[in-house]
Amino acid sequence: MKKIIKILTLFSTIVCFTLILSACSDKTIPNGIELTAKEGSISSESMVLIIKNNSDKYSYGFGNDFGLQRYENDEWVAVPYINGGHSITAIRLCLSPDTSQEFTTHFKNTWGDLTEGNYRIVKHFDKTPLNDDSKVIAEEVYYYYFEIT
Repeated sequence: MKKIIKILTLFSTIVCFTLILSACSDKTIPNGIELTAKEGSISSESMVLIIKNNSDKYSYGFGNDFGLQRYENDEWVAVPYINGGHSITAIRLCLSPDTSQEFTTHFKNTWGDLTEGNYRIVKHFDKTPLNDDSKVIAEEVYYYYFEIT
């Protein structure tokens, strides 16, 4: 019985130590896309997102489309379109490793002026290997959270 307790204690110690080390690792820079807002650009009508590819192995493709959600009643819900919908120009942009690009979002024509509240932009990206940007290996969704006051 004492041997089992020693083994369990040792196992628990190893698990705790592993968890502590993983919690202390640097997770401030994601290994993919990082979305930030250009300083001073957030308004009820639009914002400028800075899209940065932090990967050194993959390119990311994306278009002009994005979704907009608002936090209401403890859940994220799609902001309804005004005038029944919206249209976009279908293009594909490619973001190489360690590069960034500005992406201007316009809210007013699609959703109207945003009222006070918490929002998030929903943006889809295609992940491709550097040696073959025609081969999509994953589709990833990233969010940018912001508040209109």
